[in-house]
Amino acid sequence: AVVSTQSTGGSEERLAQFGMAARAYQNDCTFVEMDMANGYVKMFTNFFGVKTADLPIVYLADTSKQSENLAKTKDITESGVAQLIEDFLAGTAETSAPKKEAEDELPEDWESRSLKYLTSDNFVSYVTTPERAVLVMVHKESCPHCVKMKPIWEDLAEKYKEHPTLKVAELKSSNVAQIKDLTVQKVPTILFYPTQTGSDLSTAVEYEGDRTLKGVEEFIFTQLSKNKDEL
Repeated sequence: AVVSTQSTGGSEERLAQFGMAARAYQNDCTFVEMDMANGYVKMFTNFFGVKTADLPIVYLADTSKQSENLAKTKDITESGVAQLIEDFLAGTAETSAPKKEAEDELPEDWESRSLKYLTSDNFVSYVTTPERAVLVMVHKESCPHCVKMKPIWEDLAEKYKEHPTLKVAELKSSNVAQIKDLTVQKVPTILFYPTQTGSDLSTAVEYEGDRTLKGVEEFIFTQLSKNKDEL
């Protein structure tokens, strides 16, 4: 991604150079131009730790890795971007890790909340309790898609708080590495753990539909019906 603001100037020439690199490496990378003057983009760039003083700048990220997966350059010419990509693909680029979330702590009232708060300390025991079905969203505070999804998740938790078996929960992605057998490739990730899960986390069903209240509720209905839980 090339990150800039309107005030940095030279946007037409910069995008022309970026576009030439994009055509040459379209099979290796996805190219995106982002304007930090946009509030939505600014939430996203917080993940990279981008500051206004750094602009304009090009970031290259390997989303299949959880750490040391970011490279950057201030040389926004066709040759400069090409060199960054070549070095990154060859494993010789200078890389860094994305911004880390603060260490998560389990609040005292986590279970009394409508939206259950899970961490690496209580995740396994909570989602594997036999008489309970759990719908959990794995999210990251700096992810704009997660931020957009959070109000929907809170509405779901409030709506189903009196349900006899279904509980709605959240888990920050910073906990994932500490939970054995839990694999998350992206955020947000939505997982449904049916009743009678036992200790097997692989019974989770991942939601792949639209990130809307209607879409998730249809998913809930389908999963509860499959498991003969009370609707």
